[in-house]
Amino acid sequence: MKTAFITGAAQGLGKALADVFTGKSWRVIATDVHAPDPESFHHPGNIIPFRLDVRKPEDAEKISVLIKQRDMIPEVLINNAGIFDLYPLTESDPERLQHIFHVNAFGALNVIRAFLPLLSGSGARVIQISSESANIPWAFQPYQISKITLEALSRAIRQELRMKGIRLTMIRAGAIRTRLSDQALAGNPLRPDSLFHSEYKAFASRAGRYFGRIMPPETVAKKIFRIAQKKEPRFYYNINRQASLRLLSTLPEKWQDRLVLRILRDNKHTH
Repeated sequence: MKTAFITGAAQGLGKALADVFTGKSWRVIATDVHAPDPESFHHPGNIIPFRLDVRKPEDAEKISVLIKQRDMIPEVLINNAGIFDLYPLTESDPERLQHIFHVNAFGALNVIRAFLPLLSGSGARVIQISSESANIPWAFQPYQISKITLEALSRAIRQELRMKGIRLTMIRAGAIRTRLSDQALAGNPLRPDSLFHSEYKAFASRAGRYFGRIMPPETVAKKIFRIAQKKEPRFYYNINRQASLRLLSTLPEKWQDRLVLRILRDNKHTH
């Protein structure tokens, strides 16, 4: 039986991925900051749950030892764990900003570091879940900046892993309907003395239209499963790519800034 290792598997895209892989008779090592309940999946008999806080290297190292002891070396490792959050970066609490980087970028590195001795020479696949918005940093979006960091790390990691017979692929997923994304798009409260109340309100009310079509996680998971089977996978795959974001990414940065400012300023602040 083939094995997939998935982080952030308790809900959203991670859970959908686990259901797709187990539906194809794979065994899935499903991890999350709280160990997932096997009964919440479509095929609980093929789920092996573990608690994994990707911010803690020791958690990943303990799991890698247990997996080796059970002879369950994964053919596919998917770094899916992530946080989606929105707030003004220039007013952010340092610990809050560091948290999203530790989960969305450095957490994936912690997992790869722990599993490299197991995967070396195995021909395994590593799949990193990024975002199509990584090319277009917007105001109020630490999520995008953390994914830019993940992609920069992954370019170097890809080359190192390839030396050991492991292929790494980035999935730039478009908007996915999850509980966390719904909460974030509703707008997080700002601190009372924030300088950005009007601009952030305009952003929260308009962001949805620029994210474009929001796909269910099950649809995205099926596409990722097919990509994981490819003999010669590309480094980047775009899923649910939005025409508006694609166009924006091709504009000179000066024009990008003008357009973003027009979108984010409310009418009384527009010049």
